[in-house]
Amino acid sequence: MKARMWSVAVVLVVGLLCGSALAEGKKVELDKVPAPVMEAAKAAVANITVKEATMMKADYVLKGAVEKTEYVVTVSAEAKVLCVEEAVDVKAVPEAVMKAAVEAVKGLEVKSAAKVTEGDKVSYKLMGGKVTVKVSADGKVLSVTEAVEVKDIPKAVMDAAMAAVKGLEVKSAKKVTEGEAVSYKLMGTAEGKEVKVVVGADGKVASVEKEEAAPKAEVKKTP
Repeated sequence: MKARMWSVAVVLVVGLLCGSALAEGKKVELDKVPAPVMEAAKAAVANITVKEATMMKADYVLKGAVEKTEYVVTVSAEAKVLCVEEAVDVKAVPEAVMKAAVEAVKGLEVKSAAKVTEGDKVSYKLMGGKVTVKVSADGKVLSVTEAVEVKDIPKAVMDAAMAAVKGLEVKSAKKVTEGEAVSYKLMGTAEGKEVKVVVGADGKVASVEKEEAAPKAEVKKTP
């Protein structure tokens, strides 16, 4: 399997959805996951059977299950557990959390949910259609992420992304609203490599991630 790396240029820190790398990251064979990372995930979720792994930047996202309950554990390369997502029944979501999500997104029909633990903070992710709403345990909406058509990306956002990455061809996009802040995550390719660009609604580039081939191992010549 060809190893892959990502170079990241960050202009401003933006919030990321815990576990989002599972869908957007690069698949990693389980036997390539560092032992300390795997051990950290298993310590965070007792008896978890890890079935899938991906990588975003330097973080590992491990998907697994304990009996019939699914988990997603995000662990840094230093083996620090960043967050744990536990799939929960929609009926088990606290009333205040569900109310906040439904009020934030008109017509939202929640199909699935997850409890997210990040250190000592607990929140919930409620998914329905193309929308994901993240709400704190006390009912405060933290973010709303919505898949958008490429044709619906604001011109200022698209122009900024194209200027930041030469030859960028956008394949998909997401709109992320965190309080009053709105940004767009554009995913596509440039010069045959995968690229992710985050741009604020005001057209300012927040971050650029470019896929890079891993450096070739040095071959020592026999004297």
